[in-house]
Amino acid sequence: MKKEYLWAEFAAVFLLLLLPPLLATYGSGGLPLVSAAEFSWTALMQLAVALALGLQSRRLFLGSSARQAVQLPGAADSPSFQKLITVLVWGPVSFGVLMLIAAFMWTLSLLLPGCFGSSLDVPIPPPGLLLALNLAIGAYYEEVLYRLFLPESLRFLIPRQQFALPAELLSVVIFACSHRYLGVFSVLNAALCGSMLRICCRKTRGIATGALVHFLYNFLLVLWAALMPGGAVSP
Repeated sequence: MKKEYLWAEFAAVFLLLLLPPLLATYGSGGLPLVSAAEFSWTALMQLAVALALGLQSRRLFLGSSARQAVQLPGAADSPSFQKLITVLVWGPVSFGVLMLIAAFMWTLSLLLPGCFGSSLDVPIPPPGLLLALNLAIGAYYEEVLYRLFLPESLRFLIPRQQFALPAELLSVVIFACSHRYLGVFSVLNAALCGSMLRICCRKTRGIATGALVHFLYNFLLVLWAALMPGGAVSP
């Protein structure tokens, strides 16, 4: 794929998908996943965009390296087995770290109530099938956009080794600031969670594991908030 095309695509994705959440202000709403408890055309649009960008990004950026995994004795001829072991290791590790982050942020909000107000200012609907579906689509969409397309596009378009770390940090910052409309609490939470999910993406060479972990994390927090109003950080 020509870099000119990818630059144009990157600009379009940034202007249409990445920039709007950055401009949303606290309390303005945006597209909080926790309020998506009914059929949404926006969710279908997100799914279509994520599928398109995900397929392209996997072919373009991961390519021949998609089978990289932990090398196990006697398993050199079984990349699928290596991939399975990598997923079984990094899936639970990522989920555990995300839950620790949630516990840490909740504790921090209790210790410093003046600095961290509740970020759950919108009514939390009871968990249901449509809510779970929208949360799953939202998690997959964010993993494709922020953990695969954004950092890998930056690293591909500016292939200088010294830019690799700034590209990773910029991707985390953009993801974190996309939660700015929910307050400082959610920005810090998103920065920590986004960093862990990016590590998961790099280690597993894909976004499937991260998307599943992201969905489970969001769903449990919504369930927690539904049972204990005001007692959870936002997805």
